[in-house]
Amino acid sequence: MVLGGDFRQVLPVIRFANRSDLIAASLKSSDLWSYFNVMHLNQNMSTGPGEEEFSKWLIKLGNGELLSNE
Repeated sequence: MVLGGDFRQVLPVIRFANRSDLIAASLKSSDLWSYFNVMHLNQNMSTGPGEEEFSKWLIKLGNGELLSNE
């Protein structure tokens, strides 16, 4: 089985849950997590040649590293 996604964007949906509840219900907190083999993609395929600045901006956005004026 292959799963794909960004762990920052795949939080479970639980009505009236607080942050602790969401973390406890996440895939990474599952007893099954130790059976997963995580592979990281090393090349940004969402941008093409000549779009390096936009590519860097996307990564900063995903990592929560953008300043308020960026």
